[in-house]
Amino acid sequence: MRWTQSSPGPFGALVVAGLAVHAAHGLTGFGGPLVDWLVVQALYYVLMVVAVGVCAFRAYKQKSERRAWACIAAGIAAWALGELSWSVGLGNESGDPMIGDVGYLAYYPLVLAGCAWLAADHDGRRPAGSWLDALAASLAISAVGTAVLLDDVFSDIEGQDMGAMLAFAYPTLDIMLIALVIGSAASQGWRLERRWAVLGAGLMLGGVANSMYYAQITAGTYVEGGLLDTVRPMSALMLALASVHGSRTRPLPRTPTLLLPLGLAFVSLTILVIDHFRAIPTAAIALACGALIAVLGRALLAFRENEAMLSHSQVEALTDGLTDLPNRRALSQRLDALLAQAQPTTLLLFDLDGFKLYNDTFGHPAGDALLVRLAGRLSEAVEGEGTAYRMGGDEFCVLLPGDDASSVRVELALRESGEGFDVGASFGTVALPRETLDATEALRIVDQRLYAGKERRRASAGAQASDALLRVLGEREPDLHEHLHDVALLATTVAAELGLGLDEIAEIRRAAELHDIGKVALPDLVLQKPGPLAADERTFVEQHTIIGERILAAAPALRAVGRIVRASHERWDGAGYPDGLVQEDIPMGARIIAVCDAYDAMITVRPYQGAVPTSDALSELRRCAGTQFDPTVVTAFTAMILAEPQPLPEPQPLSLSSRSMSST
Repeated sequence: MRWTQSSPGPFGALVVAGLAVHAAHGLTGFGGPLVDWLVVQALYYVLMVVAVGVCAFRAYKQKSERRAWACIAAGIAAWALGELSWSVGLGNESGDPMIGDVGYLAYYPLVLAGCAWLAADHDGRRPAGSWLDALAASLAISAVGTAVLLDDVFSDIEGQDMGAMLAFAYPTLDIMLIALVIGSAASQGWRLERRWAVLGAGLMLGGVANSMYYAQITAGTYVEGGLLDTVRPMSALMLALASVHGSRTRPLPRTPTLLLPLGLAFVSLTILVIDHFRAIPTAAIALACGALIAVLGRALLAFRENEAMLSHSQVEALTDGLTDLPNRRALSQRLDALLAQAQPTTLLLFDLDGFKLYNDTFGHPAGDALLVRLAGRLSEAVEGEGTAYRMGGDEFCVLLPGDDASSVRVELALRESGEGFDVGASFGTVALPRETLDATEALRIVDQRLYAGKERRRASAGAQASDALLRVLGEREPDLHEHLHDVALLATTVAAELGLGLDEIAEIRRAAELHDIGKVALPDLVLQKPGPLAADERTFVEQHTIIGERILAAAPALRAVGRIVRASHERWDGAGYPDGLVQEDIPMGARIIAVCDAYDAMITVRPYQGAVPTSDALSELRRCAGTQFDPTVVTAFTAMILAEPQPLPEPQPLSLSSRSMSST
């Protein structure tokens, strides 16, 4: 059975053609008695059987919706059997109950149950407010239908027989079906899936057809085989078409849900007000009251939801999204409260050491995971005693009772090491309220102490490692020290000229002092060779930047310096070594060192070549700008040399081995 929502296929085309023939016959009455029987009877039941078959097939194929579509198929079949009992002469004209009424009446609970199961299977996770909207809409529509359409029926059935009761039952059940459609739309926030739109249209079409049928029967104008008889199979086939559509369809535009409960409340109140001027059926009054209760329940639920959202928003505003620790705003509020009460408290601010390298090495997701782990340990370390906060980035803060609290246990919680990384923490402290009574001032003081201690720690570790390596290099090549000192001086001045930060300038200075450290691993025969190097020897020498990075990486404080050293012989045009980096991919420090190293090599006297004048050296740098050197660095370097020629180092004769090391 090929009938999809994208293309009806031959089967769907035949069904549409059958409906068209039935409608045309109802309008024109073409043909004779045989055609009348074929269209009014045979074609009618064929279309109903098709609707039953499509729904049953859906129930067979879709296990999750089996009971829903099985009920709807059974409901359509029950209606068709009721029609068939009438056609074979089991009905009567008196309006008394007959066998067909069993089938007609069975249609309603079966279809209602199927729709309810369909909604539960796919919409069970909708918020409770949607279900209250659906209940209120169903009750309100039922109240309106009962008050407007069934007023006369209620007055007629008092003391009447079962036939009159049936006459009341059918329109009542149709109103319930229409209310179900509107309630389903309300439960989906008026964003009906295409399937629900088709299903609802089919149910409403059937309800309208039944209402028109009852009206024509009452007026004595009903004609069997007319256009009205086409509507019933059309309604059944729309239910079948709904079964073909899946649940993943584009919803219709959303209508503001606030209008729905207000509108339903207005409708229900209107019915209650009218009852004071003219009698309204008791059932309609009860339904209107039920709708009002549902609307009030919806309002109460909305109030509680808003309170919960507000509470959640307040918590979110004071909580760090990554670590779930209180954030900077929460710390500020707590500090204000403690200082107002003059409670002795120690404020500790921590900044992670080595976290940037960890983040760069292992990636941001791993860095976030590390922050979460450290935050958990920090929270556990102060649990029951103080409170931990995340200030943002890799900064944490702790409040401990007393103005002389120890930081050792807390600092240890912010340590983690492993293969290739070692993360620790620097910290600053301030005693409250002894040192200050202002929260902003307390944060300023503790931040200042943190970075003062961090800088001393970094400078101490980096300087010790750097001094040790420079001593090794000096022992290997005593005459090289002056050249490295000059390059470092030039690089520091150029970095400042370019407006770099103090930390970056310090890194560049160390990298300039150590950019040839990798040559300590090269044989003397290669380093001290008086003539040009052979191709294999040059390839061997070009490994010295990689060796230098490996040496520096052994000291965590010099790892960033090592990355600059590795790139110190790269070229702006990508023809350098060892990685062939191009332009901005080369670290700024390496670009600066390349220019300073080349300049110092040109103005220094060599055993086999005299020094180049400053003007010629600058001209050579400008000539190579854009190919070997970064043009921006060359411009800044030239401006610095021409503006302040006095501090330039005097040309110094170097040994052959020293000059070989610096010019390769």
